[in-house]
Amino acid sequence: MGFKIGDKVIYPNHGLGVVEKVEEKTILGTTCGFFHLRILSNETTVLVPVANVDNVGLRRAITDEEVERLFLLLGDGKIDNHQNWKGRFKDNSDKMRTGSIYDMADVLKSLTFLAKSKSLSFREKRMLDRAKALIISEISEVMQTTVADIEERVNTALEKFEGSLVVASHDVQFVDTLVSRVLELNPNDYYDLGMKYEEYLTDEARLRRAGKVSN
Repeated sequence: MGFKIGDKVIYPNHGLGVVEKVEEKTILGTTCGFFHLRILSNETTVLVPVANVDNVGLRRAITDEEVERLFLLLGDGKIDNHQNWKGRFKDNSDKMRTGSIYDMADVLKSLTFLAKSKSLSFREKRMLDRAKALIISEISEVMQTTVADIEERVNTALEKFEGSLVVASHDVQFVDTLVSRVLELNPNDYYDLGMKYEEYLTDEARLRRAGKVSN
């Protein structure tokens, strides 16, 4: 993908930048072209090899039409969460590295939802804040609107979802922390028990079905 001086681009995990210069440098006998990016959030300069643009995920900012699609995505309630911290953190870290604003939106949604039911680790809280800041800064630039106004719209979109997240897990601590309603699945049917996990563990009707207590 070609960029020219003055183009506004998104550099993964750094946010919005401006191409200020394109030049060739000779390093260890090899001559390469580099984009000089000025990152707007902190006024630092980043050099990105022209040949490595696709690999690092450098891209143009989204369009006005994509902004509306993004707000719909933030409020659609579709969340895919790993039960365990390690798997969840790896997945979210991979998404942050792609530079895709839609991947960052997935991270923001999932961690925002999770934070409503349990305390996030320091690293996940930092990731949530980073995803939110990058999304807000890009939309603010595209819409030519203040950061405060965009943050309010993002928060409103995230608060629209009040539905349910279905999880299947063997992690007792995770289930006990998150789940508020248990569905028991069997080969030919299921039971909507309408109870919390702690109640499920001692429910006599369930234990009778499982043959663990006598009538």
